[in-house]
Amino acid sequence: MPEINFNSLKDKALDVDPDLRFMALEDFKKYLNEPTTAASTKSIESFIPLLFRLLKDTNANVQSQAVKSFAPVIRFISSESILKLLNQLYEEILKENTAGHKDYKKITTSIPNMTLRSIFNSNSKFSNRLSRDIVDSFVPKLIDNTITIDSIELLIDLIKNLGFVLTNEEIANLLHTTMTIAFEEENIIGKRSVIAFDLLLNYLDSSEPSCNILNELINQISLKFNSLAISLHSINLRLSLFSVILKSMKSYDDYDGSILFGTTIKHIFQVAVTYMKMDDLDTELDVEDYDFDLMIQENLIRENALNTINDLVNALPLELFEGYLNDTIKLIQTFIGYDPLNFENDNDEIDLDEDSEIEFSDDEDDINNNDDYENDCSWKLRNKSAILTRTITSRYPTTLPLIYSELIPCMTDAMNDRNDIVSNDSIKTLITIINCTSVDNEITSSSRKLGRSGSDVSMTIESSPIYQLFTGVTPILENKIFNNLLVSKKINRFPIFLKLIETLITVNYQLSTDFLNEIFNAIKTLNLNTSGNMEYLSLYKTIFLNNEIGEVSNDFVNYILSDLSKSIDNKTSYHNIIMESLNISIIIFQNFKRIDKLNAFESQIHKLFNSIIKICHDKQYSSELRQKSISALSELNANIEISEDSFIKTTNILKESLNYEVTVKVTIESLVNIFNKKCKNFWRYLKEADFVNFLIAKLIAFISSTDDSLYYISLKLLDIITKIQHIDNLEDDQANKLLSLLVGFSESTTDYTQLYLLFNIMGRILPNCDTNDKFLQGLIKIMNEKLTDVDDFDLTSFEFLIQQLSRKLCKENLSEIFMTNLNLKLFISAKTLSIIALENNLQDKIDEEEVELNNYIDNDISISNDKLLFDIQFLGSIGSQKELRLIKLASFLRLLKNPNESIRLASSRSIGLLIIKDINKDLPLLLDSYEKNEDERDLNLISMKQLLKNDDLNNSVLLEIWDRIWDTISRYNEKIISSTSELRLSGDVLSRMCLLNNNYISKLIDKVDSVSNESTIYTIIVILKQLMHKLENNNDILSTLLLHNLKFLTLSNIEIKQALIGTLLTGLHNKPELLLPNLPNRVLPLVYDELSAKDEFKKIIPMGPYKYVIDEGLEIRKLCYELLYTIILFEDSLLKANNINIYDIGVNIVNKGLTDSETDIVILSSINLVNLVNKDFHFLIYNNELLPKLIDVLKLNLNKKLKSKASTQETENFEESLRSVVKLSKVINNSLVINNYNNNDWNLFYAEMKTNFILTFNSVDI
Repeated sequence: MPEINFNSLKDKALDVDPDLRFMALEDFKKYLNEPTTAASTKSIESFIPLLFRLLKDTNANVQSQAVKSFAPVIRFISSESILKLLNQLYEEILKENTAGHKDYKKITTSIPNMTLRSIFNSNSKFSNRLSRDIVDSFVPKLIDNTITIDSIELLIDLIKNLGFVLTNEEIANLLHTTMTIAFEEENIIGKRSVIAFDLLLNYLDSSEPSCNILNELINQISLKFNSLAISLHSINLRLSLFSVILKSMKSYDDYDGSILFGTTIKHIFQVAVTYMKMDDLDTELDVEDYDFDLMIQENLIRENALNTINDLVNALPLELFEGYLNDTIKLIQTFIGYDPLNFENDNDEIDLDEDSEIEFSDDEDDINNNDDYENDCSWKLRNKSAILTRTITSRYPTTLPLIYSELIPCMTDAMNDRNDIVSNDSIKTLITIINCTSVDNEITSSSRKLGRSGSDVSMTIESSPIYQLFTGVTPILENKIFNNLLVSKKINRFPIFLKLIETLITVNYQLSTDFLNEIFNAIKTLNLNTSGNMEYLSLYKTIFLNNEIGEVSNDFVNYILSDLSKSIDNKTSYHNIIMESLNISIIIFQNFKRIDKLNAFESQIHKLFNSIIKICHDKQYSSELRQKSISALSELNANIEISEDSFIKTTNILKESLNYEVTVKVTIESLVNIFNKKCKNFWRYLKEADFVNFLIAKLIAFISSTDDSLYYISLKLLDIITKIQHIDNLEDDQANKLLSLLVGFSESTTDYTQLYLLFNIMGRILPNCDTNDKFLQGLIKIMNEKLTDVDDFDLTSFEFLIQQLSRKLCKENLSEIFMTNLNLKLFISAKTLSIIALENNLQDKIDEEEVELNNYIDNDISISNDKLLFDIQFLGSIGSQKELRLIKLASFLRLLKNPNESIRLASSRSIGLLIIKDINKDLPLLLDSYEKNEDERDLNLISMKQLLKNDDLNNSVLLEIWDRIWDTISRYNEKIISSTSELRLSGDVLSRMCLLNNNYISKLIDKVDSVSNESTIYTIIVILKQLMHKLENNNDILSTLLLHNLKFLTLSNIEIKQALIGTLLTGLHNKPELLLPNLPNRVLPLVYDELSAKDEFKKIIPMGPYKYVIDEGLEIRKLCYELLYTIILFEDSLLKANNINIYDIGVNIVNKGLTDSETDIVILSSINLVNLVNKDFHFLIYNNELLPKLIDVLKLNLNKKLKSKASTQETENFEESLRSVVKLSKVINNSLVINNYNNNDWNLFYAEMKTNFILTFNSVDI
């Protein structure tokens, strides 16, 4: 926005035309709100008197615009001017309130008050010092004078926006003041005082001073109550204030329920119970003389008392509330059925015969049949009783035995309550109880005995909650559902009934066999319109997720299939209805694979099939729906044998789908699904040679795509298709083109997963292709450049490719070509030539190499290192398949002493290959060598690692290796890790055993619980890291192992800390679903403790007259900040779902990272904070302490000086650190400006930084 002429603006603001005055204020406000505005303070301050004048303008629109114009001014004037402006506005409030002796109790607010409040509630936040000055100036004025609506509203805004500067003593005094006002004022002022009271509680916490304030406050509330005449207002207010306090406690950090003293808890509970007036219920109700207004008042008080007890349950752990549990149960039993005006069961009803002339009006009939009509408010007590039961169940799951024995009968009766709200909440409570009684609920299984005196609810098999649910409660619920709930007059409440039914289906596998049939009968009898209804779709989904098709009647299955067709076909159906219908169709189709005969469903399946294919290419539907319809079509094809007509339609749909970018990926995934399952339809596709060839042609095009995901899924499908014999039908040029492409991709990728597929496909199409020199040279290049290290590569597909090549060429010169062109030092070269030798029975070649190696070992006849490496690896590969004639294991063991490291490593790998031929004889030799020869232990472990690549080893072999390795490690020094390389190799071997047999993970967990040897601990962590990377399932046991390992992070061992944090990082990348739930309470607190430099890891090295400090813990901290970096980059939804507080992460980085003396840590901290600010601006203003702290640490870093005689590296690091801090400052400022958030302290800091570091500032981009 261009600069503004203030003189001209003032003239417009004083014009007689109200429109011009309005426009002047609009221009002024827009100018100030522009982020780039740099107006002078003097110009803006000169306009303030005009704003005050316009607050009294006769035109309402001008007044309103003037009110809005004050808040933006705050950004541009000094703290002193701000305080002066606020006080001036307050004076205007006082003038307006006193002018004309206006009523102080009026419920409207003044214009100056609106202005003042708009400033407090704007994004222009005040510095701590100014906030303190404002509080000191305003609070006494507001509470020491007569309380008006203006003053109480201002007090609320002050507490909400500036309460962070209040001391505990001030908070306590204000709490007492607002409580007193609430008791003395029975109008809007009193109600707003409770709001102020609630806001003040937010500034307390779990500390001891806060605890004392809260307990004393509850005492003060009762003292104030006792000093006043008892009234309906004072009773309800007392209970409400108790509830406000109880609710606020739940929000305190580290709240564990121990804030309230035992006497305070007892006092709250006794007050609430007193107002329940249980004794009054024993008095017989005299309808004619009873004061019904009094009944209503008493019931409303009782409702408030039940609310307080409910809040007490929510606020306290079971151990603090357990003493009041029995009395609470009695209250619920009493009031869940409390309905004094329900005379339906009275015996004194008027008897009317058929000839009676008495007639009732339609209105009276409506009243008598309206469940909501109750003029005594007793329904509220029944409703609160149901809610209280739900709260107890959710908060204290171990009380389930008591709930079942004492409350379930009441709750099942309450389902039929004449008030719909009570009935609905009773059903919700039953749903909660049933969910908490799930078979897999570990809390239930560990329930302890809890019961009322004289009752036995111990956790025996027959009295356990799950047993009672299955045998006692479910039959009752079934009866009530079908006889009382699923009836025509309650049709509008079916959604809540369906939720109860879904819960029963999900949790209870012992439902009666007729249960689902009864549901279907109810639907048919009531003639319900279920199609396109999300509640019924949810029911269908639950049914088929928890039941086999055979457990549902044919009629019901057909009805559901028809319903799904209607929902999909309906042009008015919403996107989510169609999407859910397709999802349910997929679930049903997957269920059909277990059914042999589908004759009963053919008609409806065909109808649903036609509904689905209409969506596939109809562009009026979203891309998500079209993709989902193709997925549904593939599941139908994969699990159900369809008609010839449907098969042709499906084939055409799939072919067409491969032409659209929106559907190509999902179509290929669908074909992978169909072909992988090898269903009957699969074989029909194989007969369609044209379709297969069309598919291959398409896939050849797709694997040339720059889209990595399309390329990979296309490779997967091509891998499946090339297993088919019809691949012979490929034309030669097409096969050669494909082979050329595959070789090219293999030359360019380093991804072993892709290479595995590529080799598989090449091996299968090779018989149909020309294997010319170009192909051979490409293959040689792949082996020499891409397969230099194949330790972690599954060579199965490569071996298959070489076997196919050997069979195709079937001549000895292939061996010569490879011997001449391959890098003979590589294992893959020896492996390739061993396959060719075995395939073509080149025994002379094998004998030649064997003689050469034997002469070297026994006769010391020299050969080149490259040839020696080849011989060792070649013969090792041969020896894994057939027995060697001259060379035995002992010869290879001698090679482990060779001075050349490459020779030793090659020999160790060959030993692992050789052992497999006679494992019972040779393994003990290897294990003895491992145990006795410490110098060769690494090499022996490499041999074991190679051996364990064989998946067919029996458990006795695994157990022998497992025990010998652990026995050896356990003998190492308790507190010294001598060789991390050896322990890493041990971990690799042991992790491979855990992958082969998951039972070894359980053995590992047992070892974790009793270990103290730090070498053993390090090895366990290495195993955990490997499992995090490679274990594909069994996350539960892996999670247990992880949690047991976390305690090792507290050890003062650098290697262990580095290994464990690196493992956590691996877990975040590979198994986030396992690690994220454990971050908030288990992992992050330990990581935060590692963010600060520790003196124990600092080593002082004297160098001449100087002493240099080496921080050996630096790498640990760098790993920690990398871990936080990874966490910050997760989606917001994932972080929220797992209760990960990014504010806590940010505070720790600010307090520990930006104050670190190492420039590397400052740089990493700045990067993390940049990501945090960009992720969520509100992180900066989560409370009023972070931004001031951030300013201080940024200043600290900016004021650091480069030490004299710094090295080039130190200079570069220093400059990079400075740039990172400046970049962080620019990102923060940009976020503050974009979000229109003003802070005077930040503005001052940023201006100074920009001036003092102008060159760095201009060189840094954001």
